[in-house]
Amino acid sequence: MVIAPTLLGREDAGIEPLKRVEPIVVARRLELEHPQIVAAVLVHLAPEFAAEVLKNLSGPMRNDVVLRIATLQAIQPSALNDMNEAMLRLFAVPGPDSQKLPGGVAIAAKITRLMGADIETMVIESIRNYDPDLARKMVARFSGGGNAVA
Repeated sequence: MVIAPTLLGREDAGIEPLKRVEPIVVARRLELEHPQIVAAVLVHLAPEFAAEVLKNLSGPMRNDVVLRIATLQAIQPSALNDMNEAMLRLFAVPGPDSQKLPGGVAIAAKITRLMGADIETMVIESIRNYDPDLARKMVARFSGGGNAVA
C-alpha cells in the first residue's frame, strides 16, 4: 500500500497519482522543491514508500526533510497552497486541502528506520546537530534491535 491509511476524502487527491509512480521518479520530481513541501507530501505516503523516496534524495535534502517531518504538526495555508501548486505541477492533479498533517517524531522515526543503517545514522546525526532532544526521541521510537544510533 502506497498511501497511508489516515487519508480520507479529497485530502488524498494530490497524492493519488503516486500509487503508479516509482519512488525514484517521485524523488527526482521532489528534489527541487522546498524541504517543507517535500515533508508535507511524504507524510501522506505509507512509511515504506516515503523511505524509498527519501533514499533517493541527496543527503542534505533527505536530512532536512526528515527533520521537518519530525517537527511537523500543522501547515500554514500559504504552505498548503505551495504544496498544492507543486503537486499540480509535478503530478498534474490537485493536492490535498487538509491543514492538519500526520507528521511528528513517530512517523519520522519509522521512515528513517526504513531507510537502512547507513542513511539512518546520517539522518540522526544531522537531527542531533539541530536538536539533540529530538534525535533522542526519534531513536527511542525505533523498534527492535539493530542500527539505532544512541
